[in-house]
Amino acid sequence: NTGKSVLNSNRSRFTRSQKLQDFHDDLLAPEINIDKLKSTLADEIKNSSHPEKLTILSSEFITSVFFNYPNIDEKVKRIKTLGVDGVIIVVRNQAKLIESQYREHPFEPKDLVNGKPINLHDWVIASGKLEYSFLEALNYWRLIDNCTKLFSKEKVLVIQFEELISN
Repeated sequence: NTGKSVLNSNRSRFTRSQKLQDFHDDLLAPEINIDKLKSTLADEIKNSSHPEKLTILSSEFITSVFFNYPNIDEKVKRIKTLGVDGVIIVVRNQAKLIESQYREHPFEPKDLVNGKPINLHDWVIASGKLEYSFLEALNYWRLIDNCTKLFSKEKVLVIQFEELISN
């Protein structure tokens, strides 16, 4: 896994900066302080080794309903409020994403930490019954539509995960 190797090698600015880790956690929390988030982001850009270059914020948790604030539409609005100019959305084959999420957490979706193990079919059914369903996150059209309304069509790039990893 490339992501794990980058994190373990300490080459990532994110792993070296508690401030960036706190920014990430604060952005995805139920209640946020937008002024604090804007200030942190501005400081990180100003103090980077190349502040004139494009800054990219990346997190799978923005479109996740697990382990953080589950309202995806609200999280996208937060990104816009930070002054972000545009977004890149990486979409993955939904069936493969479901299988991947299940492999990582094969437990009752309402309690992925302490829930009992269940089979994939029951996991999908149970996921669909949650207030903020993981399955809703697979509605890419809704996410893309929301982003184009907030950022404009020209500022939203959609890339297929499978194409991205094949190049």
